[in-house]
Amino acid sequence: MSKKIKIYLGSLSHNYACNGPFTHPLNLGYLTSYAKKFYKSPKDLDIKLFVYPNDIIDEIKKNPPDILGLASYTWNDNLNKEILKFVKKNYPNVVTVFGGPNFNNYNLEKYFLERPYLDFYIVNQGETGFLELINKYSEGKLDRNHQDTQQMENLAFYNKKLKRVFIGNIAKRYKDLDIIPSPILDGTLDKFFDDKNLIPIIETMRGCPFTCTYCAWGDDWLRASNRFSLERVLSEIDYIAKKYAASKKKFNGYLYLADSNFGMHRRDSEIAKKMREANNNYGWPRSVWATWAKNSNEKVIEIASIIKPMLQAGVTIAYESLDDTTLKNVRRANISLEKFNKVREYIKSKGLKTHTDVILGLPGETKDSYLNGLRKVCDQKFDQVVTFNCRLLGGTEMNSPAYIKKHGIKTKYRMLTQGYGIYRGIKAVENEEVILKTNTMSTEEIMSMRPVNWFFYLFWNNGYYVEFMKLMQLFKINPIDFIIELMKNLDNSKDSIGKLYKDFLNESEEEWYDSPEKLFQENSKIENGKLKAENFSKLNAKYTSKVIFEHKFEMAKKLLDVSQIVLIKKFGEDYWLKKAEQIKDVINYCSQKSINIGEFKIKNIKSKKHKFIFDYPKWLKNGNGETDIQKFNGGINLNFYLSKEKQNRISDMMEIHNYQDIKEVHMKLIEVLHTEDLFYDIGYDIGEEKQEKLKDKAITSWSLES
Repeated sequence: MSKKIKIYLGSLSHNYACNGPFTHPLNLGYLTSYAKKFYKSPKDLDIKLFVYPNDIIDEIKKNPPDILGLASYTWNDNLNKEILKFVKKNYPNVVTVFGGPNFNNYNLEKYFLERPYLDFYIVNQGETGFLELINKYSEGKLDRNHQDTQQMENLAFYNKKLKRVFIGNIAKRYKDLDIIPSPILDGTLDKFFDDKNLIPIIETMRGCPFTCTYCAWGDDWLRASNRFSLERVLSEIDYIAKKYAASKKKFNGYLYLADSNFGMHRRDSEIAKKMREANNNYGWPRSVWATWAKNSNEKVIEIASIIKPMLQAGVTIAYESLDDTTLKNVRRANISLEKFNKVREYIKSKGLKTHTDVILGLPGETKDSYLNGLRKVCDQKFDQVVTFNCRLLGGTEMNSPAYIKKHGIKTKYRMLTQGYGIYRGIKAVENEEVILKTNTMSTEEIMSMRPVNWFFYLFWNNGYYVEFMKLMQLFKINPIDFIIELMKNLDNSKDSIGKLYKDFLNESEEEWYDSPEKLFQENSKIENGKLKAENFSKLNAKYTSKVIFEHKFEMAKKLLDVSQIVLIKKFGEDYWLKKAEQIKDVINYCSQKSINIGEFKIKNIKSKKHKFIFDYPKWLKNGNGETDIQKFNGGINLNFYLSKEKQNRISDMMEIHNYQDIKEVHMKLIEVLHTEDLFYDIGYDIGEEKQEKLKDKAITSWSLES
């Protein structure tokens, strides 16, 4: 009887300070199902899958494996390193393996010499490399330091004796993806459905036709798009939906689509219809996360409209930058303004929201071009504009030495929110490498854009003051110009909002480190009984929560004061006097509509009534706040209440993310809830019984109606 090969595979997520949501380890499922199909003796494979650090460490201590493989991503890189250090120190005979996109095909000798605890890296097509590894192990030919070592397909390693890196053929790809058995349909991933903190994940295709230099999908190896069969994908959706319906303990109601460009292929409409059908028949998926085809067209919009009630975000028209030089540098091209206007009108006709991304610090971008890009997307009336700093990711062209030198890229490191932990005594603290200087943008200029991004996040993206911003747009004030005037005011302000602003600026300067080693050394310290890393959080979300919980009415006063300055400067005092009451009114509406999660936590949330000059919900519903607001004048009494459905959604998420600090709860809810769930339902004064029947179809269902 042959000895079984014991293999532990981990796609690990930090759950020390965060309960997720994380995803099912579909990547590990593929490796497992493929190996069990093609290995010469499948019964001799003992493969166990893990998503949580403590679980895999406990199993290693209890019964060390022959092979330990960890999926390497930016969010678990340090965790993986620390676990492998522990394993090699205590169990030196264990074969240690990384795989995944966080890998560059240059300076390989330096890479492996800095990681003496790592034996092999599976590059690109993981299923092939994993099977090759197992085969060589079973044949006794996996000694990477042997004098006669040969290259192995999809594997990279360093031979100490020969002092060189071996890397096999990494260019092959499966044309027929169905050669990989479905780990969903064969039950490999079944045990993960019991965990409500894990999201089922489906992949319908692999590859990306775009060549963006900042993205690992832009690698030449992934240029062609290969697809799993439609029958298989539909069966996977059906399988998960039926498990959800049959489960006594309902698992996570989300679905994550792993595709790079969902909606690009015509058959994606059939997949969308299947998701909608599953939702109707089984109540799953309740929400869908998707990365949409980069430049949306009518086909994409039709597909999005099918799953409209389940969408977590709007239909994407991905800009990244609106500067021609920058786009050339990162190998992108945007749709024309004429096409955008046509597409946007079609999106609006379907009742969908629009979404775009704008990246700060791309090579070629200047401070002026970045601000002008933000002004343009505001003028184009995007419902959501996500801004973020450009990161250097493993496996990207942007991270290559030649590219970095050409564009004068300088970087620093900061922590990842909740990317830390102590697992059975093993400390781990993650980091992200961020561009803080290029040939065209200084560090000071990049840093000066941080508060611009925060205020846009607060006022527009999360909806807290979007009606106010839209009213200012009607008065010919671009939101970015308002934000710049606000920042000038706050530079010299000594009130509570001025102090909050200066705190933000100080923290945004202090969060950077010159190296990941210094970051780890500093933040892995124990202070007052806890990791120093626990003091870190994303500044945009952190300071948004501070405004909402501690400074809401001070912010209202500040917005009114700056509105006066802006309007007088542009139109004169008479114009301001005509508009002052309207601006007070819309700011009050914005202040009243947000839910106080603290009250919700102690079950003290109460309905309330307020009178306003304008019917803001109808203004948003009938024209997205872009039409003349005077058509909605005349005074209106509005009721602010919470439907039972919304209360249940919030309660479900608060049960999972039950942190002591209510602001931490709020920051997580911003991430995991639909935007509309952060606000009251709003209805007319028509009596409570009737109003409750309206439920989320009242006047504002922010994602469905606005």
